[in-house]
Amino acid sequence: MYDMLIQTAYPGLLVILIDQSTSMGEPYGAGRKMDFAALAVNRCIYEIIESCKSGDETKNRCQIGVYGYGLNGAELLIGGWVSEIETRALRVQTIPRKVPDHAGGLVDAPLQLPIYIEPKANGSTPMDKAFDEARNLIETTWLSRYPDSFPPIVINITDGAPDDVTQATQAAQRLTALGSNNGKLLLFNAHISDSNAAELSLPSFLPSWGEQDATARFLYQISSEIPQEMFPRAVQAGLNPSSGAKGCLYRAGAELLTKLIVFGSNPMR
Repeated sequence: MYDMLIQTAYPGLLVILIDQSTSMGEPYGAGRKMDFAALAVNRCIYEIIESCKSGDETKNRCQIGVYGYGLNGAELLIGGWVSEIETRALRVQTIPRKVPDHAGGLVDAPLQLPIYIEPKANGSTPMDKAFDEARNLIETTWLSRYPDSFPPIVINITDGAPDDVTQATQAAQRLTALGSNNGKLLLFNAHISDSNAAELSLPSFLPSWGEQDATARFLYQISSEIPQEMFPRAVQAGLNPSSGAKGCLYRAGAELLTKLIVFGSNPMR
């Protein structure tokens, strides 16, 4: 299980859900939550597209779907095969980047990053609607076509509790009930926060303070357990899961969020 290689004949699917509620406009690091979340997703899309290139051709080894949820419920921000998405950049932004200098050090090499989604923060947190949109996409148009592919991966980025915990829990359960012949769908949840409180990273159990925190408990319960087959990928991303670890972050800073996105999107690369 969870060992099918992503290739043109057996493509992968990555769905990213982004909380775009009003609170995502709050400070986060040197910017705002919505800015960093959007930048991280744009960088992820770029890296996946680059990994699918063969010479001048972009091979359709995977599909990507990005949904935002907030004032207008849940809506598709961008989606399709990587070759299609590649042509739909809104603009290009120069971002700082360091690369190896082949002498044991790092040098500055700014990246011209295509921007596919823009930051947004308005409205409440209809997380259940986002889970239902992902389930509809996967159940009606994906699994019937690619039943033997690596199972779809869904990454949910949020900064708070859903509007209705019961409805969101039920929607997440409907989503995670899906799977391919290579394993159950994987749902990873990342709660981001700029507080100095303790972070929770890929827990195999909830600490006492987590048990008392309703949002931490909710995200832990709906998150998928990380398959043992994916542990090496987690380590490569700078994470350190233990047996029974769940794909859940709580109160994550920018660095930890980046690591989860790198790990979660790894099978698509």
